[in-house]
Amino acid sequence: MANVNPDRIMQEFAARTRKNILHIKTGKERFRHDVFEVTEVFNSLLSLIVLPEALKLDPPLNTALERLSRDRWPEAIINLSPPFPSLGVFLYCMRHSIAHGDFAFRPGRDGEIASVEFGGSCRLPRNPTEWLLELTVDDLFMFVFALCDMWVNFCENTTFKR
Repeated sequence: MANVNPDRIMQEFAARTRKNILHIKTGKERFRHDVFEVTEVFNSLLSLIVLPEALKLDPPLNTALERLSRDRWPEAIINLSPPFPSLGVFLYCMRHSIAHGDFAFRPGRDGEIASVEFGGSCRLPRNPTEWLLELTVDDLFMFVFALCDMWVNFCENTTFKR
């Protein structure tokens, strides 16, 4: 694996993830009971926040959450309270929440998963933070699409040197 470019791996992974999730989202009605969309989008989310760290990618994630594009990122993330200082810190806390089991699937009236709740304690430098975020299934899809686009764009515009 010494000759494998981590940027290229991440770029292809993000592009394929986006294509798979879009296929699941648009094909849900066709497949009905054979598709578990929340499972797929949750697995994709987990991969999109863990794989970059495993590949030792270091994107500039200093963007403040309130500066994220409202047509591409869920409002619940942009308006998160307490606010996180940057997208990078938010993703760190999301990774921490999932790794420590600080998430819950919430059912809707029909018994199907309607939202996912994330949170817990995130030890930020000089500022331990208790936080809670509930994303509807649609917001979860929007979040994963935004992460896919972010990684594809980052990797397209980066020359990775080892």
